[in-house]
Amino acid sequence: MPGGVLGLQRNATILHYNGDGTVTVALNDSAVLKDAQNEYKIDLPIAYSDGLGAFIGGWPEVGTPISIEQAQGCWSFSNYSKPDNVFSKNESLQGTSFDELFGNIMEDFRPGRVLIQSSGRANRIYLDKEDGILIGTAASSMHLDPKKSILSHNYDSEYSFTLANRHITSTIKRDLGSNSLRNIEGSILEDHNYENSLTEIGMDPDQITAPITSGSLIRNLPLVESREIVYELSNLQASLAFSTDAKEIEKYGSSYTTNDNTVLRTDSRTNTFNLNLYNPNHLIEEIKGTGVDTFGNILDLNRAALPIGKNKASFIDNEDLTDAFKKIRAEHRKSLAYHFEINARKQQTDNETFNVPLSSSIEDNMGRFLSTFFVDIDKEGQFKINIPSSSETGNVALPVRYINSTVLAYEDGQISNPNEFVQEDEFIDIYLQDFSVAGRFNPKPAYQSTKGIKLVGEEGDVGPIDTIKKEAILVNTPFHNILDAGFTFTEEWYSRNSAVGGGIVRRPVGSRLNSADQGYGNSIQYDKIVSNEIKVNGEGANAGGRSGTINLDGFLQLGLGANTIDRQSLWLDTAGGIVSTIGRDKKGISCCASLDGDLLIQVGGVGVGASTDGRFSDESDSVRAGAIDIRVLRTDGQITVIRIDKTGVIVTSPGRITLESQQDLTLRARGQLNLEGETISFFEGVSKRSVMRTGKDV
Repeated sequence: MPGGVLGLQRNATILHYNGDGTVTVALNDSAVLKDAQNEYKIDLPIAYSDGLGAFIGGWPEVGTPISIEQAQGCWSFSNYSKPDNVFSKNESLQGTSFDELFGNIMEDFRPGRVLIQSSGRANRIYLDKEDGILIGTAASSMHLDPKKSILSHNYDSEYSFTLANRHITSTIKRDLGSNSLRNIEGSILEDHNYENSLTEIGMDPDQITAPITSGSLIRNLPLVESREIVYELSNLQASLAFSTDAKEIEKYGSSYTTNDNTVLRTDSRTNTFNLNLYNPNHLIEEIKGTGVDTFGNILDLNRAALPIGKNKASFIDNEDLTDAFKKIRAEHRKSLAYHFEINARKQQTDNETFNVPLSSSIEDNMGRFLSTFFVDIDKEGQFKINIPSSSETGNVALPVRYINSTVLAYEDGQISNPNEFVQEDEFIDIYLQDFSVAGRFNPKPAYQSTKGIKLVGEEGDVGPIDTIKKEAILVNTPFHNILDAGFTFTEEWYSRNSAVGGGIVRRPVGSRLNSADQGYGNSIQYDKIVSNEIKVNGEGANAGGRSGTINLDGFLQLGLGANTIDRQSLWLDTAGGIVSTIGRDKKGISCCASLDGDLLIQVGGVGVGASTDGRFSDESDSVRAGAIDIRVLRTDGQITVIRIDKTGVIVTSPGRITLESQQDLTLRARGQLNLEGETISFFEGVSKRSVMRTGKDV
């Protein structure tokens, strides 16, 4: 047999890998067998294989020393030999190991440790009885420490790509290459090689980043971000991913095919500030750090690009680098530190399929269909919040508490543990309990037409059921029945109290307040102040225009500062009316206000109509005459009225009216001045003089 006695070990060197699971080796001492063949093919040296692809081993590098021995009819691998250059002293390695000891490439080979290490000591994994598990290099590693129960790593960047989200924590990097130059193989979302195509964004985004100022380099530290996009549906590969409703419908046809290989911005991990209705599957975006758009611009609170890198706020244009730094940092205080956004969309028509509106459309004057929910906060702490309104078939928020089915089963005595895992027969887990005034009180007050606002649909009453009362939950507010707001202005209350002998107020027969003619402007009376039904689906649905519901069970103290230019504390602009009910304190006070300055109230003016909001296209934008009507109730149900409208001023009361002045009192009329009464008296007291109703001129 060539090579000598069976079982004799010989030193050999790997010459090359053959690609078929074998390597070619050469015996180191060929002089021993001068006439024998010096090169032999042996099976690949491996630690383990199960024949089904399970494999532990490494690539057989040329020059690797091994030991081989003769087996039955062939040479076979025995073990790897110790290479002298691996364990010899290497001064160049000083300062590069996790724990310096021997100064060679096997620096991490220690007692009580299992080591796996790549060629050149580029990467390693070790299992240590004291330190736990460490993966990586001296500069970048992940450390699992069971003894201290700590998992840590010091990698510069951390990326996570799942079917549910993408999460990027890193220095800010953007794809600034032109379309003509972009030629990327692999995924522009997940592929690590894509990193080579990206540009790191620094304090001055127009300059390359650098840690020091040296030669042509200027110190320009990179910005960082922690950014996440959460999907609505599982984020599949491009050909199967969800796009718009209209395109998704096509995929339910049997003939649907796609060969679109376009590089999509939404598939890039640099895509940011780009939630849009053409890609509704990107549902939520959150950014912490510095807000930088996809093209590398640093954004302010309005998402406009800050002028960093321009004029004096530039490390290139400003020769005084100290001054440039100050101006750049001053601009950075205006940049976004936090951004949260939801890709909201609303139903536009009776068609249930969502169609993307054009941003240039004039039909949606206020851009309501493009409005998203977002919270932006800049580095000075100023915030900007936008809350879109719902569509006509959107949710109507109800004042409810939430009760779990398991808790109900426990309280009903069906189970013995309130945290037991059970399934309710109808597979309903969350039950609702109405806590509004409509849900708590029965019967309703005499003047109240209904307890709350009903939700109705094409098939009748809709809405969830109160789990306690087994009745449909009505829309209302927690403390007062909102339908009672201004109830003395309703025709129902007016007619009911007028029918019992003028119970509202006893007025002379000719008083203008006896008229209910709103067109003439004499008295403000309405069928209802608040509608008592909301249609949530079908033709004529009118549940939309809702932006949020906030319930505070307790006291709120609110302090408002002032702006600098006008020293003003609040701008309030409402597209619609304000309907409110305000309770009273223990002193019977509903509102006590102390105003340091004047009180200016303008009533009447231009309304919000077709030119501003398409929902109100049937309403006039022209100037409307205003009216002030203040009504004060007495305990007997009668009211005192102060009425100011386009025809003049009326003050009428079921009791006394007194005008008193410590100085002059003047009653002046350019027209006729009328005094009417059963008796008209002058100089009250002992000198009283009266004018009787005689029908004669005085």
